[in-house]
This record gives sequence, structure tokens and C-alpha cells, in this order.
Amino acid sequence: PVITTKLPESRDHALSYPDAFPTRYGLGKHGWVTIFVDKVPEQECEVLFDFVEESYRAVATKTLVKRLDAEIAAQKDTVTDHDADTSGE
Repeated sequence: PVITTKLPESRDHALSYPDAFPTRYGLGKHGWVTIFVDKVPEQECEVLFDFVEESYRAVATKTLVKRLDAEIAAQKDTVTDHDADTSGE
């Protein structure tokens, strides 16, 4: 399986994985990279989530990026509240 992502900041990092390449049809020169998921070492698979988030932020509208930021902040607040609730046990 492959993923194709627009990576304005992490392009070079993504291209360091085996068989990753600038996406064809001229998209590569605009930061698009195709990555073979199974070529990313298992201990580094979390980086794929970072690549997908960076790509989303690069192509989504500002409104959708703000919504994503709000959801991420809410999740962090929930985790922080949960940690505070369980630390007294």
C-alpha cells in the first residue's frame, strides 16, 4: 500500500524512506510525495500520522484546520483531565 501526501516541511524526510518518490504528473515539484507504507520501519510508523496531518493542513481550508486544532486541543484537555482524576487514586 502507498500514501501520497503534500509535505511542504517534511518532503526530504519522507523521500529518505526506501522507494519513496516525488509524485508523478508534476505534483512532486509542488511537495507531493508517494510513500510505500510497508517500507517505513515499524518503529517509525507514527511518522505516517504526522505526514498525513501535515498534508491535511497543507490542503485543507483555514476553517477546517481551525476545527482540527480545536479537536486536538479538546482531546488533550480530556487526557489531562483524565490524568488528574486518576492521579489521586
